[in-house]
Amino acid sequence: MRKLIFIVFLLFFAHHSFGQYEPYLTVDYRNNIIGQVIDIYDGPQKLNKAQILDLMSSDTEVFEVYQSALRKQRINLGLDIARTAVFLGSTYYLIVPQPQSSQPSNLYLPLVVSALGIDIVAGFFRRSARNLTRQAVDLYNFGTPKNQASPYFDGKIPQTKIFAYTFYF
Repeated sequence: MRKLIFIVFLLFFAHHSFGQYEPYLTVDYRNNIIGQVIDIYDGPQKLNKAQILDLMSSDTEVFEVYQSALRKQRINLGLDIARTAVFLGSTYYLIVPQPQSSQPSNLYLPLVVSALGIDIVAGFFRRSARNLTRQAVDLYNFGTPKNQASPYFDGKIPQTKIFAYTFYF
């Protein structure tokens, strides 16, 4: 009886471990000191850029979406580096004592406003890069046909009646 249970356990484990015919990819986002890092995993294994490009190049639509996601990631990295440099410059300007002068310097406020503006613009690129990467991975995993909508949106617009009026969201 023990051997039978052990054999069933091994069969279940083998089916669970090796049951995928194609790699099922997942996406993970994390932040580091400079900015956002997007990692793609095949099960527990983190894929490097060459492996990802090799997998994504199997379908032209997936490859184009992933290339646009990489472009957004590069722009976002440049904006994050600029934001970090402006932040360090404004912090240095705030900490270092200024020479005696009868007129105060007007440099600190533009540095803070530019850091805030760069951070807002970088947020748009960061979000767009995440969404495009997720879309490319979903296209690779599920392969949406041309006549079918995304698996996350069924095409129906929710309707809510408020005070006898219908508002579309």
